[in-house]
Amino acid sequence: IENHSIDYGNYSLVFNHNEDYNALNVKLGDEKPDEECSLTIPSKIVIDGTSFSVNAIAANGFADESCSNFTKVLSNSESAPTLGEDALSGIVKINTTLYVRGKLDESNNIIIDESYDIWNNYFNNTKNASLKEDNSDYSIVYSITDLDKKECAINKFICGESNPLNLKDKVSILGEDYTIKAIEDGAEGKFSEINFPYNSSISYIGDNAFSGSGLTELFLPESIKEIGIHAFNFSDETDKTKLIIYGENTTISDNIFFNSPSGIYVSSQYYDKYIENP
Repeated sequence: IENHSIDYGNYSLVFNHNEDYNALNVKLGDEKPDEECSLTIPSKIVIDGTSFSVNAIAANGFADESCSNFTKVLSNSESAPTLGEDALSGIVKINTTLYVRGKLDESNNIIIDESYDIWNNYFNNTKNASLKEDNSDYSIVYSITDLDKKECAINKFICGESNPLNLKDKVSILGEDYTIKAIEDGAEGKFSEINFPYNSSISYIGDNAFSGSGLTELFLPESIKEIGIHAFNFSDETDKTKLIIYGENTTISDNIFFNSPSGIYVSSQYYDKYIENP
């Protein structure tokens, strides 16, 4: 991968193959911020259907004077991307807050990985961009994905026995409301029932998101646009049918019911006909 550019609105980022890590590094692209905004460093990007991790900031990657317009920086990786020489030197330390995706420690508490310690040389303040919400039967870990749009994702479920899951539309992180837009890859939710809010904004259910769930029927909201590989892997321990109702424009990956031979899915527009003649 060489000089792959992505436009993020107020700025663009350029990604290149990182030979040392067999992944990608990132730097500011030709489109530079001309007003105050937030910068998001993605943990991965998808190019032509292939996912690449982003684990390094290129030397002088954000050294341009325009980077002083970044008043907030969000890193979406649990472990800090490595820093090339003067990688963040254009950031004005006294004006900028670093938001970091937290990770679970051995006691399932949300912490900031110590690999981010060196990043503190560039920032005046660091905040944990993740929240663990404890319910009676399970916990959910949310992480901010876009500071300006006030969006977040569910990146982990912590649950034992299979229980009903009641999702919500928004969650408060660091004192502000964020709209839940995705359930990320590997969230590992094991639930007997999943209930979406009527005003759901969730558009993505990731790979293996509900692997192992004992679902018998699931109604997905029209907001869902994509369902990842093995999203409901090993979810069929009985002969019960798994019924997924989804919108007309939903993209469904192969093998969403991997190892669940009786699993089927039906579009909402054909649901009535299916009930009449399964």
